[in-house]
Amino acid sequence: MKRHLRVLGWYFVFFSVLMIVSACAKNPSETDARKVFENTIRTRFDNTVIEIVSFKKVNAQTREDSGVKIYVVEYAAEMRYPNGLNANMKHCLDTSRFQGWDCYMFMLTDGRVRDKGQIEGVGGEIIFEKTEKGWRDTRFGNIY
Repeated sequence: MKRHLRVLGWYFVFFSVLMIVSACAKNPSETDARKVFENTIRTRFDNTVIEIVSFKKVNAQTREDSGVKIYVVEYAAEMRYPNGLNANMKHCLDTSRFQGWDCYMFMLTDGRVRDKGQIEGVGGEIIFEKTEKGWRDTRFGNIY
């Protein structure tokens, strides 16, 4: 009976240490990075319907910046524009002559036109900072 309790005690210690180590080593997941990406798209393209066709974590790196642990996720994604994007401003893309102030302001702000149903590939980085409560994304401040 004593041997059985001793073995059971070692299993408890082993799994407790394993849980602590795995909790400390957990980095933001691909799902966490996708949430940040979706929030970014929703914020940037306020009234435009955009579907995320795919999102993939391509690479990631842990580093330290001024004593703060940083986790950088490199991603590749595809977005689809079911209704297009700024389709009424397509004429503004002809820059051979001045198109008017509406086109001038449009080109200064974003100047993006996408056809209805067009799919666009994008890539970039999402940065997380280590805090005592977990990893915080630097764009919106959400904890993961």
